[in-house]
Amino acid sequence: MPQISPLSWVMIPLFFFGFFMLMMVGFWWAMKKSFSFFFISSSDSVERVNSLYWKWEFLC
Repeated sequence: MPQISPLSWVMIPLFFFGFFMLMMVGFWWAMKKSFSFFFISSSDSVERVNSLYWKWEFLC
């Protein structure tokens, strides 16, 4: 069984949790972008987020 250096005991969890945090931030960013694309019209202000509607209802 190969020996693992003490530095690897620190670096491997740091890389793992860094990648995990990067994936979580990317997922949050994608959800925020898709939410703003589908629900918030470009004419709406940020304060009117509670009045959600589909953009393309008014394009028909």
